[in-house]
Amino acid sequence: MYIAIDDLYMAVYNLYIAGDNTYIGIDDTYIVADNLYIAVDDLYIPVNNTYIAIDNTHIAVDNLYTAVHDLYITVDDFYIVTDNTYIAVDNTYIAVDNL
Repeated sequence: MYIAIDDLYMAVYNLYIAGDNTYIGIDDTYIVADNLYIAVDDLYIPVNNTYIAIDNTHIAVDNLYTAVHDLYITVDDFYIVTDNTYIAVDNTYIAVDNL
């Protein structure tokens, strides 16, 4: 999955996300976002029994402006199970401008 986002303006009001018994597996994900503006008001996210596995994820974000007002996050029964995990990071460059 390759996602290129330029000049994304996102306004989310009264967003309710309920995820129960959710499994998310993301492999080889590249996200490039330039001039990303995100304004979130009254965001409620209850997450129950959520399993997230992310492998080989590269995220480059330039000029990221994030404004979050009234953020409520309720997480119940959050399990992260990592068995036989090897993490090798070579020649890693992280550049964040105007965050």
